[in-house]
Amino acid sequence: MQQHLSERVEARRVLLVEPEQEVRGILQEILEHRGYHVIPAENGEAARQGVAREDPDIALIEVMLNDECGAALGEEFVAAGLPVIVVTGHADAAWRLESRSLWRLNKPLRGDALNMMIQEILSGPHLRPGEVIS
Repeated sequence: MQQHLSERVEARRVLLVEPEQEVRGILQEILEHRGYHVIPAENGEAARQGVAREDPDIALIEVMLNDECGAALGEEFVAAGLPVIVVTGHADAAWRLESRSLWRLNKPLRGDALNMMIQEILSGPHLRPGEVIS
């Protein structure tokens, strides 16, 4: 009996670091609907635990975390070999996105743009860090 392709291919693991529970839930639903396995985390410490426990393929991190700077957390993960997309809807957080090793998305996120960026990064990457998709 032949398996469907979706049954044969393991879902890509996305670490989702978002301090607002409602936003985290919406993003998790969007990602899971597109076939990703989501590792939710509300802060930097939970994110580090998720990385250690589940070895994600990519991280999506809000810049404005409650316990630390999301961009700094992203840089830490990039240094360990994990691709990172940082997101923010806060204009005053733009200064934190100057890094050239992080990809960026602006809130509000469109599910298609997020999915496209994740696929591009995991397949190449064809996009360079620092490029913005809004």
